[in-house]
Amino acid sequence: MGGRYDINGDLGIITNVTDCVGSLMAKRAVFANFFDIDKIDAICKKHGFQFGTRMSFVDEFTLNMSGPQIGDTRYPIRSAFDDNRKASKGLSNGKTARWRIEFERSGLSKGDVEHQVEIAKASVEMKAKEREGPRKEIVSLRRDCNQLNSNIRALPRSYSNGGSEGDGHKNQLMLDLKVKQATLRKKEGRFRQLDDTWERSKKALYYWNRLLAMSKKKAPKDNPKKRAKASANKTLQISPRWDRPQAEDVPQRLDLDPLFEHHLKPCPISKRTQVVAILAEDPGVRVMSENVFLTVEGIRESVNRFQLLADLNEPEPEEAQAEPEDAVPVAWTMEQRVHAKKAVQGMKLPKAHRITARQVDDISFARKLRKKREQLLRSDKHKQAKADLQMLSDPDSSLATASTLDRVQQAMNARGSIEGLSAHLQALNGDPELIKLRRTCRHRTVRSWAKVTSNLRSRSAEYTINRLAEDMRGEPCVDKSTGYCSNCERVEISKSRIPAPYSHPSYCVKTTPVVRHVIFMGAAGTGVGSRIGGHYRLGGKNIRKQHRQVGTVVVTDEYMSTQRCCFCFKKTHSARSRRLVTTDKGKTVNTVLVNGSKECDNTACPAFKNGYTTRPRDTQACVCIGISGFSAIQDQERIPLAPFRPHLEPCEHDQHQQDAGIQTRSSTRGGSRATPGKGLH
Repeated sequence: MGGRYDINGDLGIITNVTDCVGSLMAKRAVFANFFDIDKIDAICKKHGFQFGTRMSFVDEFTLNMSGPQIGDTRYPIRSAFDDNRKASKGLSNGKTARWRIEFERSGLSKGDVEHQVEIAKASVEMKAKEREGPRKEIVSLRRDCNQLNSNIRALPRSYSNGGSEGDGHKNQLMLDLKVKQATLRKKEGRFRQLDDTWERSKKALYYWNRLLAMSKKKAPKDNPKKRAKASANKTLQISPRWDRPQAEDVPQRLDLDPLFEHHLKPCPISKRTQVVAILAEDPGVRVMSENVFLTVEGIRESVNRFQLLADLNEPEPEEAQAEPEDAVPVAWTMEQRVHAKKAVQGMKLPKAHRITARQVDDISFARKLRKKREQLLRSDKHKQAKADLQMLSDPDSSLATASTLDRVQQAMNARGSIEGLSAHLQALNGDPELIKLRRTCRHRTVRSWAKVTSNLRSRSAEYTINRLAEDMRGEPCVDKSTGYCSNCERVEISKSRIPAPYSHPSYCVKTTPVVRHVIFMGAAGTGVGSRIGGHYRLGGKNIRKQHRQVGTVVVTDEYMSTQRCCFCFKKTHSARSRRLVTTDKGKTVNTVLVNGSKECDNTACPAFKNGYTTRPRDTQACVCIGISGFSAIQDQERIPLAPFRPHLEPCEHDQHQQDAGIQTRSSTRGGSRATPGKGLH
């Protein structure tokens, strides 16, 4: 056997199986007819081999296997996240089921819920009226600031000369601008309180509306067996180990304590430091994914900062600053500016690394292979097949768009003889050169995905190692000038001769820390295609598939990740900037939104106090995804921090019902959920 004979069966006639596109599938089908395929898979896994085409039958009891060997800790990993989604397919929506359980748990009637809906509506309308006046004042102040900026820019250059009358006029305008800006900041601080209460009232209205919708619906018929299987999958816990970290699932079904307990501890055998590297990834629209490198210590500081800010309960800006409305802000001294600059450098978000479809195309030579296919189609032996393809792609020949019988008949006449078309296209599809080209394209594409993700993990490991203490990085035992390693007692040759023949790290590979990766990946975008013209994406599953073969992939909910500040966890808004626009009436200053950036205007934010207010939107979203996933992993109840929780949280529902004066069944039981943030390591 071994793929050297023709195979007749359901798979059709396949010549030379080892060179066919579906060789592996055909080989498994053939061996399954004669042998126990499950036993063969178990033997391959036991001996570290993959099921390949280099397998031959020796005798009745012997099977010769010479397939590719699997490296250490490189086993094919199935995605528990995808398996759970397939098991839950066809069942009722999880959110709908949770809302129905919440309605039954509340013990309220339909009339009670309708009464609470009316109360919530009145509360929302009242809060909206309260915030309308301050909102108009803020809009007016912003308009005045823009007008003052426009007046300052419109002054002649001669006004800048010292001691002139115009210079005093300019100084007065700048002083008025500073006073207006200070008043605007105070008004915005007060408006933020009203806006928060308005948001809470809208969330309460959303809660009661969902309960009202559940009171009007009947319980849907469900499949008990499938529901039990899906429930069993949801309660299944996966515990990646240090020697076997490969896994992929949501935080609620992952237990990473066995992995994190080895962090910054020496290996008992090699004495190398064991390090856990954090990689946060946000699948985007314009780019395939935005990646940010983080450390375990940095994320723990962010989680602890949230708990400190919640316990500290700092006063609001208007209570802390008892200044008159027309107070002139005091400028920073030089020492304060230097201190703020150093603080900003320490808290700046890390640089994001992007994966684009163009990178994958460049590595896999997709454009070069596309040109080869076009040249093959233009050859003399496939001219008729090309003409048939052009005729089939003609809109008049399309049966999919035909809406009348005349259009259908026109399309059938344009297609001509179906037998002739199939013969020409089969000849094109069975061309050995085209089959080889397809196989090359497939292998190069898989290799390009592996290369892109491997490069990303290497950079993440380097980022984490560089932030370790000097005594944990290893011993610098490599001479950069000669490349001689005293630990290995040989010369370490660099892979690249730029900029020097021996340009490589001064640390020996045998002494550098051992890194295990934990990838927090957003679950919102894993599809194909882009909504922005001129950009295209490839499937996000390929990135997850490559990552889970090496590390642990935590599929994290992206709720509020792009709308939260990663320093104070308050809501952010799109950054604004002033643009000088020249019109017929003259030069004016307009305020425009800056796409791709977010701005935090919370005066109590640690970053705001140091002048670091505007940040990249996708980079901040990656950091928030990492914080949300890490806090959910470390929490006993497997729920993230409060700013990143969806609406469907029982603790929030109990709070809404307690605000309405209703005693819930959960409160009568005496049990309550753990406080978010408690129980963190």
